[in-house]
Amino acid sequence: MYRTYSLFAIVEGLGDDDAIPALLRNYYSENGLWNFSTPVAINSKGVGRLTAPFDERRRLGIEYYVQTALRGKPDGILVVLDGDKECIRRTSANIAGLGTEMLMRAKKVSGRTPISVVVADPEVEIWFLAAHSQYLRLGMLAVYSGETGTLFRSKSA
Repeated sequence: MYRTYSLFAIVEGLGDDDAIPALLRNYYSENGLWNFSTPVAINSKGVGRLTAPFDERRRLGIEYYVQTALRGKPDGILVVLDGDKECIRRTSANIAGLGTEMLMRAKKVSGRTPISVVVADPEVEIWFLAAHSQYLRLGMLAVYSGETGTLFRSKSA
C-alpha cells in the first residue's frame, strides 16, 4: 500500500481556495501521482494579510498561515499569491524579491516541513484568461466540481 502525501496550499485571492487545489489535483492525475493530495487551501483573504508583519492575535503575516497549515500535519506547503507588480517595484528599487522575502519568513516557522512560495505575475493570469476558450477547444482544461468531487475534462475539437 502506498503512503499518501498531502500538500496544503495557502492562497490569497477570491476563488483561489477552490482553483489551486483543483489545478494541483489535475497535475497529480496527469502525471500519475496517485499518492498525492491537496485536501485543503487556506485563504488569507488578501495578499496584504500574507505580506503584513506577523501578528498572531490579528491573524496577519505569512507566519500565521503557515502555522495554521502545520496544524493539519501536511507533508508540504505551497503558498500562491499575486505579485500585483510588486516584483517590478522591488526590482527597480533594488529590494529583495517578494517571493524571496515570503519564503524566508515562512521557513522560520515551517520547521522540517518543505515549503514553496509562488508569486504569480498578473500578466500571466490575463494571458490565461484570454486563452480560456482555446484551452477548452484543445482539451487542455479541466474543471473540478467541489460539490460532487468530480474532475471534468474538456473535449478536444
